[in-house]
Amino acid sequence: FQRAYDQLNHDIARMKLPCLIGIDRAGLVGGDGATHHGVFDIGLIAPIPGVVIMAPKDEVEAQKLINTAYYNKDYPYVMRYSKNKVINTHQHTDETIKLGQWELIKEANDAVINVVTYGDNVNAVVEIAEADHLPINIINARFIKPVDTEMLERISDKPIIVYETDLINGSLGSIMSLYYEKNHIDVDMSFIGIEDHYVTFGDNESLYKQEHISLNDLKNKIEEIKHEKRKN
Repeated sequence: FQRAYDQLNHDIARMKLPCLIGIDRAGLVGGDGATHHGVFDIGLIAPIPGVVIMAPKDEVEAQKLINTAYYNKDYPYVMRYSKNKVINTHQHTDETIKLGQWELIKEANDAVINVVTYGDNVNAVVEIAEADHLPINIINARFIKPVDTEMLERISDKPIIVYETDLINGSLGSIMSLYYEKNHIDVDMSFIGIEDHYVTFGDNESLYKQEHISLNDLKNKIEEIKHEKRKN
C-alpha cells in the first residue's frame, strides 16, 4: 500500500470514487521480515479526506464490512486484516454494519476500565478478560475512521486503554484524543502501541514482548490503573 498512496489519495479519494481496498498483512508479520510489518497504514490513510478504514475482528465481521462497502457506495473503503486470522470460511450473510458504529463486545458488571481495540486483538482481549476475570469493558473499534462519537462519549466516564499493535503515532488513539480535545471532554487515557522506531525481524510472540504490546502488558496496565484508582 505504501507504493499505492498516490493512487488512493489523488485518483480515488479526491474524486470520491466508490471502491474497496483490501490491505493484507496488517500488524506485525513475524517471519516475513522487518520491512514487511503492516504498521504504517493507519497513519498514512487516516488524513485522506473521506476514506473509511475498517478492521474486522473475524471472518464473519469481515463479510459484514464488505457488504457495508458494497451497499453504501458513497466512499472509498479500506479494510485491513492480518495474514494470520482471515480464513475463507464461506460466510454467507447479507448483513451490514452502520457506518462508523463500534461494538461494546463485552461488558463487566464490575468494570472500572474501558479497553478499546480492533482487528485480531478484539477476541484475544475477550479471552484473557474472561479467563482472568478482568474488570473491563471491551469495545470493538471496527471502524478506525470514522470513529463512533456516541461510543466515545459513552465510555469517557471511565479510564480508557487504547490497545493497538500498530504504531502509536497516527493511531486510533491519536484520532480519539483529538476528538476528546476538540470537544472539551476530560478523559483519562492510556495507550499501548509501537513507539517511534522500526520493528526488527522475529516471531510475533517475541516481538510483542519486545515492543511491550503483549496481552501481559495490557494486563499490567489494567492492574496499574486499578492500583491508582484504589489510592485515590
